[in-house]
Amino acid sequence: MYIQHNGVAMGAPLASVIADIFMTYLEITLMDKLTQLGVCEWYRYVDDTFVFINKDANVDNLLSIVNEFHPSIKFTRKIEDNDKLEFLNVHVIRSPEQQCSETTIYRRPTFTELLTNWNSYVPIQYKKVGIVSIVNRALNICSTCKLLEDEFNKIRRFGLYNNYPVSFIDTIIGIKLNQHRNKMITELDKPIIENKSTNEIQSVSNVSTVVHLRRSKGKIVQDCDIYIGRACNYGWLAIESK
Repeated sequence: MYIQHNGVAMGAPLASVIADIFMTYLEITLMDKLTQLGVCEWYRYVDDTFVFINKDANVDNLLSIVNEFHPSIKFTRKIEDNDKLEFLNVHVIRSPEQQCSETTIYRRPTFTELLTNWNSYVPIQYKKVGIVSIVNRALNICSTCKLLEDEFNKIRRFGLYNNYPVSFIDTIIGIKLNQHRNKMITELDKPIIENKSTNEIQSVSNVSTVVHLRRSKGKIVQDCDIYIGRACNYGWLAIESK
């Protein structure tokens, strides 16, 4: 009988919960030390972390401290290169001209552009869902009209490569784009509702998106309003578990 002594099985429902518990404990234990060594801000999704660091910080030193926390858990890192950094499926781009950061879709070099072929014996609903999902992802991640247009052109190219009619793809793009635009207009029309007890903005009506970060225990970053697309003078670092 096989007995797993460390961690949980890959893909197990409990895996993300255990990973979150472990990472929270790591953050509570090490954050003061990491802050002293140059970590400015720390944002995490399960066990993948996007970190803002001082430009003179020693990245290898930071990584060694994190890797020494537990003998069975090791992390890798990616550093901003030419004002760009990939994090999960997002490509983050620093734009000095606009004094902000832009985001678009990131695909691994091994991506083959293969979708369910239009001529395959698969119900058309499944083919439609495949296109809808990548169009929605583009609308949610691409931060500028130019990047969104480029992504739509890639989706058209993927569709043609898999024998999809261009009219089919353009119809889906048009429908989802109108839905997204109507949703944005609705959000902009909502008034700001402020909870006096926590001072957290529940609905935003201004153009910039505001994310209020707050943790009741094990605070990693001070409570602050982060304006998406703001200028940043820090370096970027992505830390990922192996």
